[in-house]
Amino acid sequence: MAGEIMNIDNWAIPLTNLDGHQLLGVELVSHVERDGIRQIGVLEEEVLREQIRLIESKAGWFRDNGLYCVITTGRGEPYEYSPFLRQMTKEGKVHNQQWLDDLGVHGGSAIPLVTGDFEVARLNRRYTEENINRLIFPVLIKSIRQYCDLVIVPVRDKTYYPMLREVGVWAVQAEYKPIRFEHCEKLIGIQ
Repeated sequence: MAGEIMNIDNWAIPLTNLDGHQLLGVELVSHVERDGIRQIGVLEEEVLREQIRLIESKAGWFRDNGLYCVITTGRGEPYEYSPFLRQMTKEGKVHNQQWLDDLGVHGGSAIPLVTGDFEVARLNRRYTEENINRLIFPVLIKSIRQYCDLVIVPVRDKTYYPMLREVGVWAVQAEYKPIRFEHCEKLIGIQ
């Protein structure tokens, strides 16, 4: 529409090992406002183009530091020109650069995990918050690792880290606050 002003804020959410001393990657999350109103679930192609442009401008940094860049937009397109780029999906695997997202979401299915041969699986944040203190949680992680060796758990409370380490969790997300993606190089300094 004519006269609309669109603003895309891009945030870098760190993905670290359990010690918090090693940055493993960054998730690029974009928030879109149109005429001052936050948009949810729209403008995916425009957002994806902006994300790819930003990622390409930081490609050397990701490659030089051996880091992943993870996005949640797109429709399963492989990004062969960026070997460090990964795409979260909640459905079946389309290409080798996809990671399984939102495992444990209410109403979700474990079928993509069991049949997808994913490199990485990330638990749903709410599911983690509701279940991490239950005795069955470590058993669940071990079961997930039978199908996918690398598991990301979105948790801030470090008191759970010994248990997560013991069951072989690869990474945590939420230990550090997001920063603007344009300044993601500063994340190396927080380690």
